[in-house]
Amino acid sequence: MALAACGTAGSPEGAATKPSLPASASPPGAGTPTAGDRSAAVAEFARRQFPEVFSGLTVDRDGTTVHRVARGAAALEQALAREFPGERLRFADSPRTAVELDDLARRVAADVPGLQEEGVSVTEVGPDPALGTVRVTVEDPDAARDRLAARYGPGVTVTGPGPDAVPAGG
Repeated sequence: MALAACGTAGSPEGAATKPSLPASASPPGAGTPTAGDRSAAVAEFARRQFPEVFSGLTVDRDGTTVHRVARGAAALEQALAREFPGERLRFADSPRTAVELDDLARRVAADVPGLQEEGVSVTEVGPDPALGTVRVTVEDPDAARDRLAARYGPGVTVTGPGPDAVPAGG
């Protein structure tokens, strides 16, 4: 079973890459940071400075989306614009912060042995900032969805081995 940290989806940031400085703050001769480096730096800054607002990042071919809860969003957006001038960021609302998602993911991960005993075969647990939920991948999502919704509420999305995700209780 794998447990991922909340940061960027679609990039290796959750896989313990080091955040780096924005291009404007790189030491002379250091080279240009990659898009992944810049996204990791945005995530690190937002997580550290705005833990009560920041939910995570998603990176796709269209760019970087900063997921955040609505309360305090303007302050986060202004700070990111100051710290990362010229960085093209999109913003999207999320129902939960990264701290809340990480806490719920750890709770689910800690419950995996008990879930296995109950017949729920969990293969992966991790925050999904785009949905603002914790994604729980199981062998049989139809059998597990109601059980996990009852146990964890609307903060989990149950997925199976395939690409489709259906929110628990939904």
